[in-house]
Amino acid sequence: MVYIVTYDLRDPGADYDGVIKAISQYPRNMRIQKSVWLIVTSNTYIQVRDFLQRFIDGNDRLFVGRLNKGSAWYDLPPGAGDWIRGLPDADY
Repeated sequence: MVYIVTYDLRDPGADYDGVIKAISQYPRNMRIQKSVWLIVTSNTYIQVRDFLQRFIDGNDRLFVGRLNKGSAWYDLPPGAGDWIRGLPDADY
């Protein structure tokens, strides 16, 4: 499944390195904005949330949602559009 992961790390204790390293553990990931990632995993959105929640503080925010095929964008980081277009239908 393809999931969109967003987070809002708030002071005190905004540890971006921890959550970024955790998201990067998913072999198929793409950072499309500062705090927005796409990941591909066989885990459920609840499992992804539970895993990532260990790397944020109680005052932070986290959202994990399933991404359906079809999206539009403007000015994503280099390579992101190709990464999205290259996702096989089976991943959705």
